[in-house]
Amino acid sequence: CPGYAVYTSIHRMHPTSKEGGVRESVVYGALAQLLHVAWIVLMICEVEFEYASSIAWLAYLFRTVLLIYCRMTMRVKYNIWGCLLDDMWACLVWYPFVSAQLHIHAETDGEDAPPYFADVDAAIAANNKRNGATEEFRVAKTVA
Repeated sequence: CPGYAVYTSIHRMHPTSKEGGVRESVVYGALAQLLHVAWIVLMICEVEFEYASSIAWLAYLFRTVLLIYCRMTMRVKYNIWGCLLDDMWACLVWYPFVSAQLHIHAETDGEDAPPYFADVDAAIAANNKRNGATEEFRVAKTVA
């Protein structure tokens, strides 16, 4: 559910905000969930009410903007590599996965997250081993 993911991610980003971090988290989380439910309900209501689907897609768009905001601020806080265009596309198309990713990252505070390009380092090491090369090259160390 996108509401809980938005709540946990905003709460993790602003835990002791003077403006009321808990209030802000609850409001944004409830808004995200309300927009998600409104999208589904209004799409169903299109059968009876003309142009309800237009309002439904507007709710979807606003919910997507909320997810993009959460994802980008998590990227900034945890120094996660990526760009706005990636986040926009992911939030538009794969919002359940984005919600799960936000929730898990906020819940674990990024602990045990693999370093970037760790899989590339593993592939290079396997290739070097297969070819008998002795030189070690690590992408993760050169990028960080």
